[in-house]
Amino acid sequence: MTQYDVIRFFAIDGAKTKNGGRVVANRCAMKYHEHSMAIEGDEVVYPDAPTAHIERDESTMMESIVEGVKYTVAASGTRVSNGDEIIDAGQQMSAMIRLVNGEITCGYFDPEEIELLKAIGKI
Repeated sequence: MTQYDVIRFFAIDGAKTKNGGRVVANRCAMKYHEHSMAIEGDEVVYPDAPTAHIERDESTMMESIVEGVKYTVAASGTRVSNGDEIIDAGQQMSAMIRLVNGEITCGYFDPEEIELLKAIGKI
């Protein structure tokens, strides 16, 4: 198995934050199984707190252009304007991957790989 250092799944509409927020992603044309990818500036709504927004996160290595403006795509670990952070991306297939040699790439995992990564504590 490839030696993964960091795996951060790209966030989609419905992703969840550490403090109970839910991402409302509807501006990005990129989709994952019919769900919009979350990008900087998208809202994060809370049941009993003010709405916040996803912050810029260049570490995800992916951007989306909306009406001529580049926005970074959010992933697990991306910060929110109120200090919160995305902890559940809403999907576990498409990710930003940093290998142990420092190389960074984007990729997909199949269900068997996900189970192996869970078993060894990488996700």
